[in-house]
Amino acid sequence: MTEAVDHDRLQHMLARCDAAADAAEAHGMLCGLACAGGRGRIDRRHLDEWLDAVLGEGVSGDVLAEECRTALAAVAGECARMLASRDMEFYPLLPDDDHPLAERLAALREWSHGFLVGFAMARPGGLEGLPDDVREVVSDLLEFTRMAVGTEAGSEEDERAYTELVEYLKVAALLVCADMAGDSGPVLH
Repeated sequence: MTEAVDHDRLQHMLARCDAAADAAEAHGMLCGLACAGGRGRIDRRHLDEWLDAVLGEGVSGDVLAEECRTALAAVAGECARMLASRDMEFYPLLPDDDHPLAERLAALREWSHGFLVGFAMARPGGLEGLPDDVREVVSDLLEFTRMAVGTEAGSEEDERAYTELVEYLKVAALLVCADMAGDSGPVLH
């Protein structure tokens, strides 16, 4: 998201403070909350709920917890800015391509789970009244959470498929944000 807070750095911080969520799941949850509000909007109550869900109830008051809160606040600000942008610069916070494919797929699965949790936190009424496109994205992400992840090295075809899934997450999040805000959607260049 920013140079100072990337997936690996955030993952390391969250692990050090024994957080309840990993970096990908935390980012997915934040995106779900922000997208449910439309155009990346997230109110203070939901932001606090997100921080509590990510860090867990027992994590507070120490230096590591404050470091995590600061990093998460930076991620939240950058995420909101990217989701609100019409330039499609948003991307899910996932491990870089130098990580094994199995690890990246597991993170993609966790990001999808987090998105669904965050979306449900902001819209506890379920799928009733949601635009068809949003319901389709929710259904797709639910399928992603069921994805089996092997340990073997990925082929070129597997890498291409992973790249397509990440691109889908990008566009899906932007589409949900736009639909929830009543916009016409992201601007394609």
